[in-house]
Amino acid sequence: GGTLTSLAVASVPLVCSYGLIGDSILDWSNWPMLATLSFWSLGGTLLATAHVAAVSDEVNDSSRSQAIALLRTSGDVGYLCGAACAGISADLVGDVGLAMQAGGAAF
Repeated sequence: GGTLTSLAVASVPLVCSYGLIGDSILDWSNWPMLATLSFWSLGGTLLATAHVAAVSDEVNDSSRSQAIALLRTSGDVGYLCGAACAGISADLVGDVGLAMQAGGAAF
């Protein structure tokens, strides 16, 4: 899951820089971006289910909902901080594509 997600994040700037995005959703040049985002979603889905399953196995029934809520909240905070760090690094470097590729490599 992590490999799919990190490769997809790193390939978004490549797909965008080669002009592989069309004007219309039905344009054939949108398929590389659609494939990239599909791999990103698939990797995220594979990662999310593994953590929830591990928490469900380790926590007793009475506090399972709180543990899963804490897990989801920590993931949301991670997405928030990651986006902020990517934006800051893109501002510092001056290149959004490079920031996304570095984020994909770090992930």
